[in-house]
Amino acid sequence: MREFDPIDKEIIRTLYVEGIPLTISEVSQKTGISWITVKKHAKHLEKKGIIDMITTKTRKTPKLALDFNILQKLIIPKPSI
Repeated sequence: MREFDPIDKEIIRTLYVEGIPLTISEVSQKTGISWITVKKHAKHLEKKGIIDMITTKTRKTPKLALDFNILQKLIIPKPSI
């Protein structure tokens, strides 16, 4: 499984800074990364459990939501004893 590349990190950063779920188009607009690239990387991040793709009955397009619990585990390593 591949590690995070700069595009993954930019998507994570954008979702973190915004603090609310965003559509793929919104992430694309805020980052300047093409829609299709954001979609591809979002699927990868979803498989890793970093983000969730939220769909509702009223929306066809999912919103990307950052899992802050997982993010905290990635950023703050546990101290070794």
